[in-house]
Amino acid sequence: MKIELLRDLLDTYAHKGSPKYISNLDLMEYFKSKKSEIDFHDFSRVRDYFLNELKVTRYAFTEISAWFKDNSPGSDKERDANSIEPPGMERFREALVLKRYSRKTVKAYLGALRRANAWFVREKGISADRICTGNAREYFLYLTAEKGVSVSLVRMHRFALASYFKIVMDRELDERRPHVAHRF
Repeated sequence: MKIELLRDLLDTYAHKGSPKYISNLDLMEYFKSKKSEIDFHDFSRVRDYFLNELKVTRYAFTEISAWFKDNSPGSDKERDANSIEPPGMERFREALVLKRYSRKTVKAYLGALRRANAWFVREKGISADRICTGNAREYFLYLTAEKGVSVSLVRMHRFALASYFKIVMDRELDERRPHVAHRF
């Protein structure tokens, strides 16, 4: 199927005028209808087209990629990395609630920390509580260069990590020294 999948998706939603207007719901319906016919490689080519060519993100891609976890390369490593939480997650959540952040914001920061931690475990073999500023920079570069996420999403991840370190680890990542995280 390979490139035909992308072509078929674009033809199916040509009435939208631009692929940028293909919604999350459209993507979910389309991929559900093709679920038995496609593999992870086919799906990832479509996802990469949206991320890299169109520069748009869709949360549907996260949900759809979960369908392929058992068959995708490195799925055991990814599943293991996603199941490891950094220490002090509950303390971090409570601190955000006490600072009166909205439920949506608390959920977003906890999710950002979990995703960052999964990346550190998968790529560096360490959990987020053991990273240094250099590791954090690599993660932010990964988000920016490889994932093509927005500036505001990178900021949210930066805030989540910085707040986690300050609240839970009682230290901060020193921006001037890339290999040091120091205590207050």
